[in-house]
This record gives sequence, C-alpha cells and structure tokens, in this order.
Amino acid sequence: FLLGLVVSSRIHDDGPADWNQHLTIHDAGLAKAYKGKKIPIATAIEAYLAGKLDVNGDLLEVWLNRNRIFRFCVTLGHLKFFV
Repeated sequence: FLLGLVVSSRIHDDGPADWNQHLTIHDAGLAKAYKGKKIPIATAIEAYLAGKLDVNGDLLEVWLNRNRIFRFCVTLGHLKFFV
C-alpha cells in the first residue's frame, strides 16, 4: 500500500521545471539530481533548512509559482519516518 502511494504521487506531479529563476542550490549533487525537474517540496524544505538551498528574490513569487517548481509527493523520507 505504501509503495503504491509513493509511486502514484510521483507519477501525478512529475514534469519539467525551471527553478533557476527562483532558487539557488549550493549542493552540486542536489542541483544535478533535479536539473530540469520539479523538486519534491519535502526535499526543498530540508535543503533550505540545511543551508543547501536559497530563495532568490521574493518568497511570495516562489509561493505563487510553487506548482511549477515543486512536486507535492510522498518521498522515501516520509516512509522512513512512518515505518
């Protein structure tokens, strides 16, 4: 059941994204992994709190473009938390 939840949430909100205008990622591995793709919101928040990601300009602008930048999906981190 949980695996199906992860897969279905990833398929639903997947797609190309150009987040360079709104975000600066300082971690090269993270930037490479999500180049041209939407970033899972949980991953973005954790990276921001760890200092690996910065928001460029106005946070309201990022919030208004959230569906173009971020994926709202269940991640493996969520599963580790609940299991």
